[in-house]
Amino acid sequence: MLQFLRLQLPVAGPPKHNADLCKSLGGGIFELRRQPKGQKLRTLFFYDDLCRIVLTNAFLKAETTPRTELALARGLKKRYFEAKLRSGIQVLEEI
Repeated sequence: MLQFLRLQLPVAGPPKHNADLCKSLGGGIFELRRQPKGQKLRTLFFYDDLCRIVLTNAFLKAETTPRTELALARGLKKRYFEAKLRSGIQVLEEI
């Protein structure tokens, strides 16, 4: 999943028409999912301006998406757009 997030996602964007890799969870929150053997890592995200995605959180998933993870993603989305309206977004680059 990390390789997908660092290499493929920035170039190709999220897989829009592939329900096996990307699923809408409602409220503008989407789930990226890869199906490796063993534990399944999930990453939640939302779109900004239809050309940028913002990853909110990642977790290991069992059967259903935990409500706490979905609530966290929704809260971060709200804070992101509030900060954007105030021009308070800073981009920090990883070294």
